[in-house]
Amino acid sequence: TVPTAGHAHSDTPSHLTAQDLRRLLRQPVDVFFHDRLRTRLDTPNPDMAQDEPFALDNLQTYKLVSQMALAQLKGAALTEVLTPMRLQGHLALAGFGEVQEKHLQTQCQTLAERLSPLLADWPSDLPVQSANFTLGQTVLQAQWADGDTVWKQNAQRTACLQIDVRAGSVAEGKAKHRVPRVHTLTDVWVSHLLACASGLQTTSIQVGLNGAVQIDAIDAATALAHLQALVDAYQAAWQQPLPVARQAACAYLMAEHNLELN
Repeated sequence: TVPTAGHAHSDTPSHLTAQDLRRLLRQPVDVFFHDRLRTRLDTPNPDMAQDEPFALDNLQTYKLVSQMALAQLKGAALTEVLTPMRLQGHLALAGFGEVQEKHLQTQCQTLAERLSPLLADWPSDLPVQSANFTLGQTVLQAQWADGDTVWKQNAQRTACLQIDVRAGSVAEGKAKHRVPRVHTLTDVWVSHLLACASGLQTTSIQVGLNGAVQIDAIDAATALAHLQALVDAYQAAWQQPLPVARQAACAYLMAEHNLELN
């Protein structure tokens, strides 16, 4: 357990998890309404539709390709992934389904080609990791290498790589001024900080259809300082809803960054 400086209000949680920090970055107002007030808004379930899916929309394609690519990265054959999709009704029958499968496989192949060069230097899987960090008056109970990203180790087991597969764009803007889509990296960032704070030399990479974004390893002290800032932000969000949304905040930060570069 690593202690750092910080503060917490008496009525705020004394223990947080990595999932709390991920939720903070995904949707800051959820900390106040969901975590503190325990309110939840019911939304219609799109999967309840009874129509046969003759055509997949962009969101459905994104989810299915991501699922396929992640399963392949973990060693599953493509047929092992497609068969359950057919049985669960995600794909149309007969010729329509064949067209859908071909489209999904094409995008999955693009991701596989980007991933292949990365895997040679990271031959073994990293098992699930856990650690507790004392950040001011708050204990952060953290676990990583257990979710939707793949974790690998080098042959010497001295460094690890986190791989996030995104069946969409990971960068935006014109070729000479292309920047990462920062709002898609929040979950990856939290796991990256946890691993680095624990002393693991960790590189994280997000691979998408139009390129890859890499987050280099940072030292433990820097990672702990970032985690402390997130815990403080969570405590503030517990007191009252934060007037900010993830995508808008990330766009603002990138605009500031571009101004500094110019």
